[in-house]
Amino acid sequence: SSTAYPKQRTPLASRPVAVKLFYAKYPKSETLSRVLGWSHYFELLKLKNETERSFYEQQCIHERWSVHAR
Repeated sequence: SSTAYPKQRTPLASRPVAVKLFYAKYPKSETLSRVLGWSHYFELLKLKNETERSFYEQQCIHERWSVHAR
């Protein structure tokens, strides 16, 4: 199923910025899904709202969304 992410996004200018933000948002590795890859998290990190990010993270896992399916 193809669903677009919401438009409330944080600009990620470079990979180092994204990695820093990733570790800030997901400080404990046990909170990460083994189903999602870096591309999923890269897109999810663009969402400013924690509740939205959590919702879309769960949708990605349960619906097996591809990053390219948006």
